[in-house]
Amino acid sequence: MAGQLTSPQATGGAGMVFEYRVAAIMLSRLIRGATVPVGTQLPIFRVGFQQRNAGYALDDIVAHLLPRGDSPPPRVQFQAKKRIGITIQDREFCKVMAAAVQTYREHAAEFQSGHLLLGLAVGESATAHADLDDLVHLTEMARADDGLEEFKLQLRKSVTRERRRTLYDIISTAVAAAAASSDTSVIDYLSHQILSSLHIWHVRADDDGKDWRAELDGLSGIAAQAGLAAPDLMGHLYSLATFFDKHGGLVSAQHVHRQLLSLFGVDVALPARGLVPRIPGINVTSYGNGPMFVAENQVFYGSHFSPNPG
Repeated sequence: MAGQLTSPQATGGAGMVFEYRVAAIMLSRLIRGATVPVGTQLPIFRVGFQQRNAGYALDDIVAHLLPRGDSPPPRVQFQAKKRIGITIQDREFCKVMAAAVQTYREHAAEFQSGHLLLGLAVGESATAHADLDDLVHLTEMARADDGLEEFKLQLRKSVTRERRRTLYDIISTAVAAAAASSDTSVIDYLSHQILSSLHIWHVRADDDGKDWRAELDGLSGIAAQAGLAAPDLMGHLYSLATFFDKHGGLVSAQHVHRQLLSLFGVDVALPARGLVPRIPGINVTSYGNGPMFVAENQVFYGSHFSPNPG
């Protein structure tokens, strides 16, 4: 449930430049038909911003992925934090864990089916730099074991290094506080579920950061076709990201295309791949002359075919 409605503008504050840069990267990947940087290999279909009113507790950025067949498309909801410390004293970290607990309680079935993933887009660690790498490792460990008991076996002293076991204790403590529970079995279960769904995106989003530079490289072809340099096109996407974020927008690649054209006079060529579901078809290569019959799931009744006498 969305709970009490809030104004998207009211969710801003310090660190928003970083959040807008992350949002601009996501818009770039949307119009390129690219994937979310973590958690999935499916292309991005739509991107939402400040989506708490739509029921997302991790609401900064929500990536809706390309649907396949009749199955509902997966979504990845991200919280963006320029700086976060993985400690129980870090308010921002505890807020992320509380949002994760809320999301699980409201969407347990989607969690367990894989239709809803959690993401944390973070610029840097406020504690040790290696904490982010160790947190990534913990999430991968959780995804590697379907059962809680098997996961807990991996956290033994002889198996996992001390810092990672300490990080797990910090996470479980934050989960316990968010869940208002002292039941160890409940806390361990929630911690495993959250870690298995959580994907850490360590974003280097400043001008010289690897993610920003990589996105400029990815945009270069589209930008050149539109008569722009990649940094100029990224600047326009940044401007759109601030606008969409302030108004809680949910946008497709086609909508971004329209806004680029109407606001900046930039006509980008959207790649066909990844923007609409693929319609099944048949590819045929023909050599020589003569009639050719092509069909899929069809039956021809009363037909008689004779070999070519020539």
